[in-house]
Amino acid sequence: MYRAHLKTSKGYISGEVKVAAALRLMAGASYLDVSCIFDIHPNSIPRLFREVVRDWFCLDEISPLVLDDGLEDQEELIAIASKFANGRCSSFTGVIGALDGWLVRVQLSSLRRLLGAVSTAGYWSRKGFYALNVQVICDKEKRVLWRSINARGGEHDSKAFKATRLWDKLTAAANDPESFLNNNRLGIRLYLIADLAYALRSFLITPYHNAVSGSAEDAFNYYHSCSRIVIECCFGEIYARWGIFWKPLHYHVRDHKYVIDAAFKLHNFIINYGIQNNKRNSIEPYKEELMQYMAQQTYKDPIGVYHDPDATRDDGTLGDGRGRPTKIDEDLRKKGKSMRDDVRDNIASQGLCRPQFKNWNRNDCNFVEMGTA
Repeated sequence: MYRAHLKTSKGYISGEVKVAAALRLMAGASYLDVSCIFDIHPNSIPRLFREVVRDWFCLDEISPLVLDDGLEDQEELIAIASKFANGRCSSFTGVIGALDGWLVRVQLSSLRRLLGAVSTAGYWSRKGFYALNVQVICDKEKRVLWRSINARGGEHDSKAFKATRLWDKLTAAANDPESFLNNNRLGIRLYLIADLAYALRSFLITPYHNAVSGSAEDAFNYYHSCSRIVIECCFGEIYARWGIFWKPLHYHVRDHKYVIDAAFKLHNFIINYGIQNNKRNSIEPYKEELMQYMAQQTYKDPIGVYHDPDATRDDGTLGDGRGRPTKIDEDLRKKGKSMRDDVRDNIASQGLCRPQFKNWNRNDCNFVEMGTA
């Protein structure tokens, strides 16, 4: 805060006022409204916002990210895995985080200021807007453990994650029998969970492709989704709380990463504060409805697993894809497939399956809900 309020001119603005103004802007307020509320000249607002976000909100003291340094904090990773194991399905005993990509909208003009005459087509996302592809890992409490803000919106999630240093560290650790991923006091292998957009590896477990209703693979996918849904809830909370993301970011592209990082750090700070003061903003009141929604049955095919030749492969490519996977990639994919099959068999041995729900209706509060079959 001291560094944030030192950089002032034409009058003193206290650190508290700067922080309050920056939080209002993060929440989606117009700079003109902030100027009127805090009696700050409109021309000073952008500079004030950049300074507070960069020099205070993004500090590690606000909320350090556990996986920023790779796999150094082993005790914390074991605690994360224990919380995931205490979830809806105890078969997922080695989960150290849920991974997914978040498309953050940006203005075309901000890209052109950075790229000049270079084409901006790579930032055009599959959802129909210019964006940055932000890769994020969170824990069971929806705290952000790691993020990468280096990929363009048009890049595939799997490609964006493979381009990070964390991917290299996980690959090296997975190939080392004595690494923490393979050799820890829990006696289990540790891994991340993600959706089908990512490549299956021994350190990254994804669902089965085209699992048919009623099969063991379908049961695995259901409980995998129950564990992985925390990353979707994490994105939802960040997006709902910080209104700055409701419209495209219009700052310089170099400042976008600070705004996104600040949102993650403040999100973690709020969660930690809630846990310490027993004021958690939990999804528990809605958990049963979420589980029922994911359990909706739509398939009528025979039991088993079928493969569409045009579907995404386990290595994250379409069809035959481009290039030949390395021997290391192939070995890690086989180990991942074996680990996934072991978890599937464990779930099946417990007699667990995807629950069936039907009969959509509205309750007394006018909310849509499903009744059991």
